[in-house]
Parts: sequence; structure tokens; C-alpha cells
Amino acid sequence: MPLKRAVLTAWTAVNMGKDVNHTNEAWAFLNEADLKQGKSKSKSVKNMERWLYQRDDDQIKTQPAFKVQHPIAMWTMAKDKHFSYLAKTADKIGFAIDDRFIAPGKTINRVMIKVSYLDSKVSELAISSGKTNGNKTWQHIKTVGDNKIKTVSFILENVTFNGKNMLNDFYIESDKLPISLVRIINLDK
Repeated sequence: MPLKRAVLTAWTAVNMGKDVNHTNEAWAFLNEADLKQGKSKSKSVKNMERWLYQRDDDQIKTQPAFKVQHPIAMWTMAKDKHFSYLAKTADKIGFAIDDRFIAPGKTINRVMIKVSYLDSKVSELAISSGKTNGNKTWQHIKTVGDNKIKTVSFILENVTFNGKNMLNDFYIESDKLPISLVRIINLDK
């Protein structure tokens, strides 16, 4: 078994059997595909999420990015739509943490936010707070534009997430870099 597949299999075995009260990790895979629904209808399915949620709203509109053709016509896909988007792009993408995973208003000693992205341009990628009256940038990196898929880990200390229910707890800000996977790991658990 190739190493990449073995690591993914081990990660899945460790994390998939856990519930929101017995895990230290939440994630959102930002994807989009049109799935067959009935004989002539299709439905756009967006994101796969586990206790970390990304939703568009009146102020934030994401666009699908990183189109990948499927090598064969799959029976689950809508007719003539044999492709998926494996990322989303926007200047700002908001994320809501499930209140059962990290309670609103609770200060966390150490949390890691991992962002997988396509480094498609010389720019910046930042993690900022979910405050509605102006965001506070926690950390940022510079990107180089080498068209490689990368993952960056931001470690935040003594951070409080205040979004209740489905209000955004934090944002990823960039110059429309394609973002594919976002993970938050509570290092206190």
C-alpha cells in the first residue's frame, strides 16, 4: 500500500469512530459536485464537513475552484457533469465551529488550524477572528505562486471563539487562493 494511502487509512480509522465529545479535531473539505437525483434531475452537493462548517452568506460568496475530470462516467454523477471541484475560492471564507466541539466564549490554550491550498499566486493567506465589527488578523503567511498544493499550520494560543450556532468563528483571507481542506485541532484535549 502506498505511504500516502496508508497514512490516510490510519487517520480515518483513528478519527472516524469518534464523536464530537471524544475527538480533538474538526474539519471541512471544500468541494462541489453535481450528483444525480432521479432520472433527469441533479443536485449540487457542497462540502464534506465534520464539526467545522463553511457557508456562504450575504457578504461572503465562494466560487468552486480546482476542477478535476473523473476518469470514467460515474453513475452517481449528473449527466454530462463528470467532474468535481476540489476547492473553493474567495477573498474571505468564514468557518463556524460546532458549539459542542468548542463552546462559544471558552478560551482555548492552544489550537491548531491547518489549511490546505493551491499556492497559485504571490500573495498572503491569513487567519483572522470572527468578530463582526472588524476582523483581527491572528497569523498570516506569504505565498510564492509555484502552483503546488500545500498545507500550512497556524498555532493559536489563548484564543476565544465567539460565534454561536452557525455564526463564523474565524476566517481565511487571501487573494482568491483555492482552499481545499481546513482542519482545527484542539490541542487542549
